[in-house]
Amino acid sequence: GDHPSPDYVNVAASTTGSTLAAGQLRVSAPAPAPEDLQDIPFSTAEFGAPLAGGIELTYPYVAAGSVDPANEEGCMPWAATSFAGKAVLISRGICEFSQKVYLAEQAGAEFVVVYNSADGGDDLITMAGGANAEDVTISSIFVGNTDGMGMVDWYVQEGGDAALTLDTMAFPVDSQPDIIANFSSRGPSAGSTLLPDIAAPGVSILAQGYTPNATGEARHLGWGQASGTSMAAPHVAGAAALLLQEHPRWTPAQIKSALMSTAKYLEVYNEDGSPAQP
Repeated sequence: GDHPSPDYVNVAASTTGSTLAAGQLRVSAPAPAPEDLQDIPFSTAEFGAPLAGGIELTYPYVAAGSVDPANEEGCMPWAATSFAGKAVLISRGICEFSQKVYLAEQAGAEFVVVYNSADGGDDLITMAGGANAEDVTISSIFVGNTDGMGMVDWYVQEGGDAALTLDTMAFPVDSQPDIIANFSSRGPSAGSTLLPDIAAPGVSILAQGYTPNATGEARHLGWGQASGTSMAAPHVAGAAALLLQEHPRWTPAQIKSALMSTAKYLEVYNEDGSPAQP
């Protein structure tokens, strides 16, 4: 916020040099599987069972179009055991995502991968609920067209030996540091003073109380990543606490001055590459 009081330290939020990602899909059998199908990015669904963190799941998989070329988009019912114990690849198109997953589940599928259409390309979207969303109990994910077609081709080549593995263990991903987040204030404040005073890490910060896919009290009991100036401010508060421990007689203004006058002023950018300066 833009609090004009001199007693506050106003903090902007910036990126760090790495972040945590959780979720990799890969074709895992038969080995060796194609190199370009090892780190497949995906998005999730707003219906069905949420994906738990820190797990690894492996399923034999089948391409819907190989079972019935007329039902590649999975919008018509399947024979009752078409996908028993397997994951199924279904193309985006015609009907709602939740209906595709529901019909696959009715045919025994344990997991569904929907891949983007040729027109949609490799963009990832979160699958919204629609028809039969409340009836879906399995998990599903969404991948780009290139990756989806690659998985289809692998199934056509390998048949019943094809398998996929979903890994939701967290892993580090490099990111560009010192970029001021687009949600962060540039000032000046409502009181016409030059704020914010200092920037700190505030994008994709690992914090307690942000448990992914949890509701109620449970969401406060685990760890997750969150972004905001509310994530940046505690970094500065911690630095202020260390200064106060070293200099217990310093006033808030002196602590603020020490933080600001020793902060790095250059090589901080906006997301469009322009310098993030007053």
